[in-house]
This record gives sequence, C-alpha cells and structure tokens, in this order.
Amino acid sequence: MNIEYTKTTFETRQKLLKEEEDKCSELTAQIEAAEAGVTEAQAVINEFAGLRNRRKGIFANLLKMGKPTNSEEAKGLDSEIAAKREEADRAADMLEAQKELLESLFNERLQHLNRISELRNLLAVSRYEMFIIDIEETHLPEYLEAARAYANAAAKLVGIGKAAVEMKT
Repeated sequence: MNIEYTKTTFETRQKLLKEEEDKCSELTAQIEAAEAGVTEAQAVINEFAGLRNRRKGIFANLLKMGKPTNSEEAKGLDSEIAAKREEADRAADMLEAQKELLESLFNERLQHLNRISELRNLLAVSRYEMFIIDIEETHLPEYLEAARAYANAAAKLVGIGKAAVEMKT
C-alpha cells in the first residue's frame, strides 16, 4: 500500500463527509422553515373552520327556537366568513405546496444521510489502511531487525555451544 495515496484518499473522504454534513444541515434548516409555514397555513385554515362551525351553531340555535336564520349575528359571521374564505383557500393551496416541498426535502436529506453513513464507513476503512501502513513501514522493519539480531545472537550461542562440546570430546 502507498502511504501518500492512502492519505489522499482519507483526506478526500473527510472533505466529502463535511460537504455532505453541511448540505444535510442546510436541508434541515429548509425543512424547519417549511414546517413553520405549514403551521401558519394550518392556523388560517383552522380559524376559517372555526368561524363556519360557529355559524352552524348559531343557525342550529335559531332553528331550535323557531327564529329566522337571517339574524344580525349570523349576517355578521357571513361577512367575516366571506372575508376569510379567500385567505383560507390561499392557505390551503400553500399548505399543499409546502407538504410537497417537505416531501422532496425529506427525500433529498435521506439521500444525503445515506451518503454520510457510507462515507463514515469508508473513512473507517481509510483509518484502518493508514494504521496497517504505519505498522508495515514503521514497526515491521523494527521487528524484523530485532528478529535478525536475535537470530544472529542465537547462531553465535549455538556455535559457542558446539565448540564447547567439541572441546570436551
């Protein structure tokens, strides 16, 4: 293995990981902004629905009492509902568009999260490769040198031992 190639690969993977994490952070911010818009649109729609429910309640009470449904209170709500209807329709359209945007953003962020996971695994492989190269280039030569010195010392001891045996005989 080549140490320069491995270092370059490691640094490239680190850079790509940072870029993916930055992009994921941007998407998260966009998602939060879109979710805030959803909340606002939903509030307008709920307010409109509340006005309509209030008017239905007034009509129900007037009908129970046998009174005409064109009371001042009902007419006031009619004009309030008419004014709110356009805003509620606009909010409903915006809500639909924001939900589509959110779906798209979530899908895109999921792709980046998968890529981040993949890059983290590749980064771990690069760290392992650098560790192996360090052993091969630094510690293995030291070990081989020590093994040679041990073999030479053992050979000398064997030679001395043979010489001692021969001298006794």
